[in-house]
Amino acid sequence: MKAIKVGSDFSGVGAFDQALIRLGINYETIFACDMDKYARQTFIENYGEPKYYPENVYDRDIPEESLDIYMTSPPCQGFSLAGKRGGSILFLNSHEFIKQNNPRYFIFENVKGLLSHDKKDKDAEFGNTFNQWINYLGGKSINQLIINNTNTDHLIPGEYSKTLRCGGGGSLTEKHNYDMIKVVGNTNPSGNGMNGNVFDEEGISPTLSTNKGEGIKVKSATKKGFETANEGDSINFSVPSSGTRRGRVGKGVAQTLDTACNQATISESRIRRLTPREVFRLMDFPDSFTWPVSNSQAYKQGGNSIVVGVLAKTIERLKL
Repeated sequence: MKAIKVGSDFSGVGAFDQALIRLGINYETIFACDMDKYARQTFIENYGEPKYYPENVYDRDIPEESLDIYMTSPPCQGFSLAGKRGGSILFLNSHEFIKQNNPRYFIFENVKGLLSHDKKDKDAEFGNTFNQWINYLGGKSINQLIINNTNTDHLIPGEYSKTLRCGGGGSLTEKHNYDMIKVVGNTNPSGNGMNGNVFDEEGISPTLSTNKGEGIKVKSATKKGFETANEGDSINFSVPSSGTRRGRVGKGVAQTLDTACNQATISESRIRRLTPREVFRLMDFPDSFTWPVSNSQAYKQGGNSIVVGVLAKTIERLKL
């Protein structure tokens, strides 16, 4: 079978490549592009160095021969509901490539907030930014538009979600105790049977507390003032002092992984942070995937990536 020609901007650690490999597709990387030196190290570690591997999309040449698939995943912070939503000029840079190269297919990955960015009419389906993007691409003349929505609060729903018990590479079995005292700064000196907990005067931790037989109470902006986590649940401890955050506990599933990976789980009645391997399993990378970088960079790379299974399902719909 003749190799299809592919190229990617904001290539990261190669979720696109992982999807192609999983599907058994014979492909040739015409180029990859990413400016993060640590992501580049991990990419080369797993796939070898592309013959053309520029760092900046503004310096990247556009090949004259049309690609079979162009993959682009520009930074999402400008559109994320969790950010300031200032937009991103890199969003339009991808249009320039598509216009000049005329690829057979392209896959554009971003956050849900892109669809509603700069929305003036509340009854409109999309915001002005996304409508402008569609018009740039040809408006009604577009043959097919595939949107895989990623909720910014929880991991991709339905068949694409990965539970803490069933990551891409199997169950999450690695042991890595994480001392929550480092986050909260208080301990229980009373010795009243609480397991390694941290709590305030109400008996509820500013972030987390462990109570034998009662799960773990996680402070949250709910009517009760907390959520309860049990074995197999995920716990999001981002911004531990926040008085407005809720939805900190994922019941049997992981919440969306960010680049800081402030997410924990419960193992043997202890709270521990997810390991880098577990993060990549949740992003559906195989255990054969490796990283020659620090754990902090590995967490960042996992949080910046795309769930491999989502890309694989999308590519399966293309008539290659």
